[in-house]
Amino acid sequence: AFIIVYFAKWNTGKGSEQLNANLIIAERYARGEISQLEYEQMKDVLRKK
Repeated sequence: AFIIVYFAKWNTGKGSEQLNANLIIAERYARGEISQLEYEQMKDVLRKK
């Protein structure tokens, strides 16, 4: 998790918004706020953008 957070802070160029969105949904999944199915669906939506 530390590496992901470090990379998210380091990457300020193009694509950083999508990286931040991926980090947010990963954190929500880790906390149990969303199911694995919801997590996978959200990742797919973000990948298509």
